[in-house]
Amino acid sequence: MTTPPQLKHFDDFAHIVERSKVPHAADRERQIIQLRTTTPPLQGALAVRWEPSGRFVQIIQPVLVGVPAERAADVERSVNRINHVSTFAGLGYDPDNRFVYFRSTVVLGDDGIRADAFDRMIEGT
Repeated sequence: MTTPPQLKHFDDFAHIVERSKVPHAADRERQIIQLRTTTPPLQGALAVRWEPSGRFVQIIQPVLVGVPAERAADVERSVNRINHVSTFAGLGYDPDNRFVYFRSTVVLGDDGIRADAFDRMIEGT
């Protein structure tokens, strides 16, 4: 049995996604890959953003899009309350694009992260 590859950099992840033929959009300049969400009721595209430091990766999944402007303040307050009582806080609200998202941050070790472990994190987000 072969050992899964280690992901240390954005290009490592981009290469695996490209080889897998998974529908995606890559922005190499910003180091973001967006993967289409196909699991209802989630909407939009899951974003995988590699930070320039190379020490961590953010996985961002929209959970509610198109928040009406007149409800924005209520939604922001609700997200804050949920995060306050949640064991695993990670909800956020993007006021510019009017959507609620769940964000998970993966801290990378010196050797990066095994590709199969990272894949499980993305599928679980």
